Amino acid sequence: ERNLPLWIGGGWAIDARLGRVTRKHDDIDLTFPGERRGELEAIVEMLGGRVMEELDYGFLAEIGDELLDCEPAWWADEAYEIAEAPQGSCPEAAEGVIAGRPVRCN
Repeated sequence: ERNLPLWIGGGWAIDARLGRVTRKHDDIDLTFPGERRGELEAIVEMLGGRVMEELDYGFLAEIGDELLDCEPAWWADEAYEIAEAPQGSCPEAAEGVIAGRPVRCN
């Protein structure tokens, strides 16, 4: 088990905060600590996935039929933050639930 903090964004973050799936999602928006990108890539590969495309803000990966839209956050004094996002973009505490599991949202 790895201790890699991740944050769910986009439509899945809304659903996690509501505690229910409201619609079909085309991808999963993930935010990860930028300096630990290699660990996220290793997890993707361990799960049978691969990095598909480099983007100006991060990368796309796929695991089976799931598309992951991955964006780094960077340590900023007291917490991880997404570049050009409001302060508090990556909270430490879980703010939602997906499939009965608490998740961090941004």
